[in-house]
Amino acid sequence: MPLSSSVGTTLDAVERDILGLFPDIEGFRSAQFYEIGIDKYTAKIVSRDRARLRITKKKYSWKEFQALKKVAKEHPEITRKVREDYLKRKSYRFVKEKLAEIPAKSFFTIKLHSGEKVRGFFIGYHDRIIQIKKLFGKEEVSILDVDSIEFRPFQQQKSTTFQTVYFSLVGLSGVGMAEAWSFQSNPAIDTAWHHRFGGIVSFLLLGGKFSDFAVLLTTPKEIIYVTER
Repeated sequence: MPLSSSVGTTLDAVERDILGLFPDIEGFRSAQFYEIGIDKYTAKIVSRDRARLRITKKKYSWKEFQALKKVAKEHPEITRKVREDYLKRKSYRFVKEKLAEIPAKSFFTIKLHSGEKVRGFFIGYHDRIIQIKKLFGKEEVSILDVDSIEFRPFQQQKSTTFQTVYFSLVGLSGVGMAEAWSFQSNPAIDTAWHHRFGGIVSFLLLGGKFSDFAVLLTTPKEIIYVTER
């Protein structure tokens, strides 16, 4: 059943946003309406939950369905230009909202429209400018030049499991390095144990400095498309 002559039988994500329908459905993709009986209707709604598509159904009486049709019918036609303008505004608004949620020190890989990539640690976003901390100094990138942003969120709190596994591996690496040195130099037993202790302490101190980077490497990547895909 079509909602209106302009919307047709399938309500897509842009039409849904512009008309303000189904505001409670996150990841909305499309909806179709069916007559299932006398004055009884149902909406088949497709949404995305992370990597999976989800299908839900909502039932409507004749009066409720007519109210939906009234909203679609009374709204000005959603032309191609209206769609393009909406997607452009939505894209930048979404990016602004998303960047506001990302903690500083998150590792960014920014792909520009030119194909060039800018990598560094996220400082902040203001007035359509992304600030990135690089090895030497910082760089500012206009959101207007960005095609996509791939990032790994910085996690201030490290899980107990991660710290246990990480520092155990670091300590074992220190022992391994000491054993390799002892194998080459063939020292006395007391000196070999001194090497092992020194290797563990040195690697633990060094590992502590790089623990944040290790967390970043094990954090799943996320991506933001600045241009609507």
